[in-house]
Amino acid sequence: MKRFAIHTIALLACTLLIHAQNDRYSEVKPLPESSKVTAAKVLDHFVEVTGGKEAYEKLKSLSMEAEISLAAMNIRGNMHLQAKAPNRLHTRMEIPGLMVIEQGFDGETGWNKDLLGLRKMEGVELANFAFTADFAHMVNWRESYETTELMGETVLNDSPVYVLRLKPKGEASEMVNFYEQKSGLMVRTDQVQQTPTETVRVETTMSDYRDVDGMKAPFKLEQKLPHMTAVTTIKSVAYNIDIPDALFAMPKQ
Repeated sequence: MKRFAIHTIALLACTLLIHAQNDRYSEVKPLPESSKVTAAKVLDHFVEVTGGKEAYEKLKSLSMEAEISLAAMNIRGNMHLQAKAPNRLHTRMEIPGLMVIEQGFDGETGWNKDLLGLRKMEGVELANFAFTADFAHMVNWRESYETTELMGETVLNDSPVYVLRLKPKGEASEMVNFYEQKSGLMVRTDQVQQTPTETVRVETTMSDYRDVDGMKAPFKLEQKLPHMTAVTTIKSVAYNIDIPDALFAMPKQ
């Protein structure tokens, strides 16, 4: 009975979040009937302007170091993200004197290690992390997404954007992405994220795109959650470096 009640509450919370998310996009207007823009054209253009299919296919590993700031709480920390094709990912976030959080995915098992200990990821949480770890999901979006919908257009920061609703295959949560019409770059993504303790809507804004070895990446990300805002400032990005497979495996303790 307790498990049923928890499941029901979680389902209700997720449903309310989805309805709130739909209401949030009431400002999105349909494109004119004469428009030839499609979801496929927007996604293909994004791949092209961020480096092109050939550059993506040559990408075998990634190492990124960043600074994280929670201004409202006067907290600063550091993050190191490492990823390796085809679908391995490891992140380590440290807030000096407070905590260290590690997450990893080795192609099969997803895990999280923090102040509460070590645990395996499951369900939607695992599916979302595994989707993020997939190196090919951007360039091979036709195989990665179950559905792609061009919702319409709106304006963000005085710039017209196309709005796409994307549903990955499997259990991963759908996302709503915003692509600047002029540049083709993705400038925001919204997604409902699930953890063992809560379901939250996360709005991530990308800016300060820079060229690194022929590929374009955002060097500033702002994540808005219900109770806080986190700003990630990228300090360095390196592609195609040697990363040992052992880094991604779940620790024994």
